[in-house]
Amino acid sequence: MAKSVRLGIIRARHDTTVPVIPDPACITTLMTGDHALLRFWEDTSLGHLDFVDSSMFPWVDMTLGADTSRAAQARAAVDALRARFPDPPEWPGLNGLIVITHPGQRAVPNPQAGQPGQPATIPQGFDGGATSVDGLPVAVLPVMSSDLTFMCHEVGHVLGLDHTFGLDNNGTDWDPADATVVVGQEYGSPYDLMSSATFAGRFLGPGPFYSGLPTFTGPPVAGWPNPGAFAMGPHLSRANLHLFMPDALTGRVIEAPFPQPGAPFTARIVPASAPNGRCLLVLRPPGEPADGVGRVYVEYRVPEGWDAGMDPLGPSLSREGVVVHSVVGIAGKGPRAWYRGSVPTASPDTDVAVATTPLVVRTVAVDPGRQWVDLSVTAGAAKAVEIVRGLQSDDVVGPVGEVRETTTPCGDTVRRGTFATSTTARLGLRASGFGGSGEPVDPRPTIAWTVGGVPLAAPSGNVGISVDGNAFTLDYSIDPVMSELTLTSRAGSATRRPRWSRSAGTGRRLPPPPCSPPRGGPRESTPRTSRGSVTACAGSRSGTGVCPRRSAGRRPSRGAIRRRAGWRNRPG
Repeated sequence: MAKSVRLGIIRARHDTTVPVIPDPACITTLMTGDHALLRFWEDTSLGHLDFVDSSMFPWVDMTLGADTSRAAQARAAVDALRARFPDPPEWPGLNGLIVITHPGQRAVPNPQAGQPGQPATIPQGFDGGATSVDGLPVAVLPVMSSDLTFMCHEVGHVLGLDHTFGLDNNGTDWDPADATVVVGQEYGSPYDLMSSATFAGRFLGPGPFYSGLPTFTGPPVAGWPNPGAFAMGPHLSRANLHLFMPDALTGRVIEAPFPQPGAPFTARIVPASAPNGRCLLVLRPPGEPADGVGRVYVEYRVPEGWDAGMDPLGPSLSREGVVVHSVVGIAGKGPRAWYRGSVPTASPDTDVAVATTPLVVRTVAVDPGRQWVDLSVTAGAAKAVEIVRGLQSDDVVGPVGEVRETTTPCGDTVRRGTFATSTTARLGLRASGFGGSGEPVDPRPTIAWTVGGVPLAAPSGNVGISVDGNAFTLDYSIDPVMSELTLTSRAGSATRRPRWSRSAGTGRRLPPPPCSPPRGGPRESTPRTSRGSVTACAGSRSGTGVCPRRSAGRRPSRGAIRRRAGWRNRPG
């Protein structure tokens, strides 16, 4: 059921030399545009929040002194509105206010004035954020320093939401220029609008350094004076939405207790941006308290809609994939969503260990069209490495030496000779059970490929191997993100005589003709093959590991290619 929210938008100008923003630009940016402020909250709440009865008041001029704090701006804006409209009929019943301060900055003396290239004055932006006036929650949004991500975040506070927590970051360091470096966990989720101060970014002090950037640039609105206002996104995490507005997700969640050892729980969920389907897995611990502390949330984030800024490949922490939060009791605040890690879609590591719980969340399968992801949740996980065979192609490059042509009684042309071939094979890995926690400071799994006993040290090159006493040269490349290995045999490294074929005038190879070959003609032959094995070894930091082995099947080469993949564990 939709929840009606009535917000009042006060547009207050403090510098009369600056023209007011036209009404159409205000309406499009703040209320009804496809990427408008209130439209975001309608979309991210899945239609739960209804702002139909909200009002935008006419422009008013206000007076600000030396105090430009958000509280001073809110007070001055409300007083200016009531001075012009003593009893606005829209005021009774409002649930909150949005104050648009225009331009939201003023010129102040430049401390470096007089130096080459330095102007006499510089713009100083006003404070923006959430406060309250006369018992109403207020979001103060200075025009020239606010983008839509900031606007949506501050309105989130008006709607009753609070920040998410998680990774160590500098979001609470309000003066990055001073000598004191503040590191905390507030604003620590790379996937939640309510962590937008830094999105878990760490950029001050000795490090380690990392950043989340889930925002994107939307279309500009003609007449809005700040060209930087159209950075926007991401969605409110489904975890934070469920924690503060569970009714918004009615019919959209899968709920289950923590699984018992040996009894995995499986589920399929759709992306957070999907209009339909179950988009959140809620895992409840034994004896969950009324405030939900200990609960685990699993969601799927893809670069679509308000999540268009999700990074498919990195290096941003805000990677496309499966995201895990849990509920933690924060002193002085209450239960809050805490980021626990993610399983990026483009990664050979397929699971994340959920800190403070026995749970391991694993990605089993992902729809290529980003419509769903299949999950498995277990109490602990055994170490395992799976080699995934991808593309394989066998190409006849050309003849080596003489090629003879004959004709069958049916009139088909038959070619006989020796042909150079080139084979390309791609192999990937999926690892699980190694305790990856999603922390950016964790060492990434190290993958090392060995072909024919020869380690591959460079990201690409060639390797010489010997099989059955024959020397071969293979070209190789290793994908820097997925660590997929691609091997290509050079033309002529292996030879074969083709099966019977007939020419149909299209250039396609066709099956052998039904007629018998002419007496004395070529015999049907197949490439020489050997049956090899593929081995992937995964070792923990203590040196223990697992080495699953499976048959590689018949391959058009003259021997077995042995590949080994060595992994090191990430601490959980």
